[in-house]
Amino acid sequence: MLSVISKANIKQIRSLQQKKFRDQHDSFIIEGLKLLEEAIQHAPHLIETVYTTAPESLAKYALTQVEEISSKELSQISSLRSPQPYVTVCKKNNQDVIKSPLEIAL
Repeated sequence: MLSVISKANIKQIRSLQQKKFRDQHDSFIIEGLKLLEEAIQHAPHLIETVYTTAPESLAKYALTQVEEISSKELSQISSLRSPQPYVTVCKKNNQDVIKSPLEIAL
């Protein structure tokens, strides 16, 4: 069922294109099916909401927060000129990358 995103929600999602708002909201956006599949595979607990024009294609993933939106709304929240059919809001993973003082990250 097609849902309508509020103007405030559109504004918040668009603000995540800037670093200061990503840090402030502790979230970021990913666009496209490939990145969404990577997030599902490696960090499904970080996915907040998936906005899409084709929710039936995501049925096999059993995601709980999928919202079907119009292509006009999708183009409003996307940062791309030709928007992908999937825009996902994810939480930042704030764990330290280096877990031990003996590890070296190159």
